[in-house]
Amino acid sequence: MNIFAPNYYVQSFKTLNIQRLHDHGIQLLLCDIDNTLVAYDEECPNQDVIEFIHKLKRNGIEVALCSNSPSSRGKNFGKHLPVSKTYPF
Repeated sequence: MNIFAPNYYVQSFKTLNIQRLHDHGIQLLLCDIDNTLVAYDEECPNQDVIEFIHKLKRNGIEVALCSNSPSSRGKNFGKHLPVSKTYPF
């Protein structure tokens, strides 16, 4: 089994069924920043992202961010959110 092979696809994080994640026992969601949560040139999370992260947390799902941008980008973005960690890759 490949643990990095997705088995659930959505068009946007805005359409992600958080209750479905909770029901399937998901405890951590790893979110890419650029062109997933925001456009690559947005420096800070917008209101949609902030509400999404808070909704995940209210449902018992921890959040970690990842980005292939410079590590300073991920750290600056993550400092505005209640996330567990920001990982460069």
